[in-house]
Amino acid sequence: MQNKTLLFFCLLMATSSSVFAQKGFEFGAQVMPQLTLIVNDDDFAAGDELNFRTTAHLAYGIHAAYNFSDHLGVQTGLLFSTQGQKYVSDEPTPDTYTSEVRMNYLKIPILLKFNSNPEASAQFVATVGPQFGLLNKVRAYVDDEEVTGSGFEFKDAYKSMDLGAVLGLGARFRLTDNLQLGTSFRFDYSLGDIEDKDTIFWDDDRASSQNATGGFMIDFTYNLGGN
Repeated sequence: MQNKTLLFFCLLMATSSSVFAQKGFEFGAQVMPQLTLIVNDDDFAAGDELNFRTTAHLAYGIHAAYNFSDHLGVQTGLLFSTQGQKYVSDEPTPDTYTSEVRMNYLKIPILLKFNSNPEASAQFVATVGPQFGLLNKVRAYVDDEEVTGSGFEFKDAYKSMDLGAVLGLGARFRLTDNLQLGTSFRFDYSLGDIEDKDTIFWDDDRASSQNATGGFMIDFTYNLGGN
């Protein structure tokens, strides 16, 4: 009888520990090489005068989550993102040049997090939700040299906050009982115009502009429970 009671108690403790490992808090760090784009119909229609070029930058930050259950939680964090757009004038003239708008945002996502079996060695993870992007700095470049002394703050041509939507799809791999390695594809897109049309920088009839980024995120996550 005592042996059966002891066995039952051990099974109960093991089950409770496994459940606790998935519920509760987790936190970590992340880094993401990303491709960035400023979407604007007028700029797309400019032709060889303003051809878009592939623009790559880096984002990095920290994240934290609270798991309500083994499969559902909420996640937030701070993501420092360098992004923008490069252009080149391909018109057949001696005045051909390259230009770039480079922007620095502090992004604060508020995401729902879904995952498959958290006790497996590998699990599927998806995140979706809104994101608040706080604009810190905007710089302009021509032929890879920063434009300075223009008497105009380029940051004033853009809104201070960019409300966007986020989607992330990937996997996590268990390294230890507490530590996981995550790899995922992350996409975000502006829900409104990022440009401040009240400034003299833009024409009154200019189309709206949106930020779009897509990258491959690598993160390390520490679960406060553990198995």
